[in-house]
Amino acid sequence: MAKSAENACRAMLTSAYRIRQFAREHTLADRPHASLWLAKTYVVPAGMYASQIWGTGFMQTGKEFSSALQTLHLNFLKGSLGVKRATTNWAVLRECGHQPLQYYWFRAAVKLYNSMLGTNSNTLRRVVQADLKLRFKDKKCWTAQLVQAFQGLRKSDIYEQAVRTGGAISINDFTADLRHRLQGVWREAESVDPRGNNNKLATYQAWFATPFPCNTRSYVPLPWYLFLDLPKQVVRNVSRFRLRAHALRVGSAAWQDGTLNCYRCSCNQTE
Repeated sequence: MAKSAENACRAMLTSAYRIRQFAREHTLADRPHASLWLAKTYVVPAGMYASQIWGTGFMQTGKEFSSALQTLHLNFLKGSLGVKRATTNWAVLRECGHQPLQYYWFRAAVKLYNSMLGTNSNTLRRVVQADLKLRFKDKKCWTAQLVQAFQGLRKSDIYEQAVRTGGAISINDFTADLRHRLQGVWREAESVDPRGNNNKLATYQAWFATPFPCNTRSYVPLPWYLFLDLPKQVVRNVSRFRLRAHALRVGSAAWQDGTLNCYRCSCNQTE
């Protein structure tokens, strides 16, 4: 399993290098939206290698950023925006219009499960049945980790029952449910007042984040400034300001003396 992850890391690094090389050769360095779109086409698929098998351990709530592949994915996005590595991961993903790799891995695992139910191979069906029986003794087997990953979904009971009884899972309902779970971090941030709390997600959600589309199947659109004809340094500074990864003193004061307000006047404002 570790070797599979290492192979996928190399493929993802290669894809990221080719995108940067393409951007340099075609003078797209000042067009971050092009690199972010190419990342969905090349970087994310490179991280899908064998995800249905070894990715199950990273599908649980709270493990969205535990994988080395997710770290590489975020490093590419942060490099495209020109922000530092310590920038909040959730805000970077939303700013770039990307989903965490967990979204793609989990959906691929459910598709694999559905395909195994309808397979013509008697051997494969017996393997699935054996794995279902094994999950009571070994929590690291494939179906045990799959069932455990359903926790936090709105229809988790239905999905768990389907796996236990060998029934199919509606991929459309599951995808919408998974997106709703991943967006939970933003519902929590929305309930926090950014003026009185040192919470970067609350600051981004309140003043900068692009609204989620009403259609749960649609992706979050990129901020408009990423499409404008602006120098790379200007785009970088705007990204840093929006993601609260800037060098303004209001950022350092938040963890030094707890002051969140503007230091130039008494306007009672942060960013």
